[in-house]
Amino acid sequence: FGLFGLSRLKIDLYPDVSFPVIAIITTYTGVAPADMETLVTKPIEEMVASVENIKHIRSMSKLGASLILAEFDWGIDMDKSEKDIRNNVDFIREFLPDEATEPLIFAFDPQKMPILFMSVSGPMGPAELRELSKRQIKPTLERIGGVASADTAGGLKRQIQVQIDPAKLHAQGLSVDTIISALRRENLQVPGGKLDEGETEFSIRTLSEYTSVEQIADTVIGYRKETPIYIKNVAQVRD
Repeated sequence: FGLFGLSRLKIDLYPDVSFPVIAIITTYTGVAPADMETLVTKPIEEMVASVENIKHIRSMSKLGASLILAEFDWGIDMDKSEKDIRNNVDFIREFLPDEATEPLIFAFDPQKMPILFMSVSGPMGPAELRELSKRQIKPTLERIGGVASADTAGGLKRQIQVQIDPAKLHAQGLSVDTIISALRRENLQVPGGKLDEGETEFSIRTLSEYTSVEQIADTVIGYRKETPIYIKNVAQVRD
């Protein structure tokens, strides 16, 4: 009977096991690791520590990102533990910086672990390689039958910097908040309603998102004696 039972046992590379680890990830773009630790990681970590059955807590603060791993005892109800953590984090959310993202909370699931890693190289920079992977390779992989999802990591994310000259900005009687408000106002994609033509319905969108560095530099941030003041008059825009 033992050999018969052994032959009928199922084999699974990633068996249905609930790992007693829950992760909390929060991002806050551009913030230094020390500030992430003080403003985000520590407050969340203190609230998570009060959840029952926690065995160990580890945390890591990097540039613009906070990661907290809560390890529990084996055999406990992880759904309840995840719910308890969410409740505690929700309680502290209003005390976190407004610019920080909503904390992402999830339990580790071995069935969702990646089964294949691919690297991409070529005669282009890290930012271009990442964009190529994200825009072309990732969608192609996700269209393959049986593939649930694909993700892109590594490389460099494209970043456009508006480097303000404080003296020029002051001379124009403007502030940094003025530039931020102008950029938010101009870089929008607004729905424009719909248009019915017979039995066909068309969706209308107002596309005003930036598509080039030059458009950012030419953004109007104010007027002086009816003469427009552009971002390029008080700052340099670098890609």
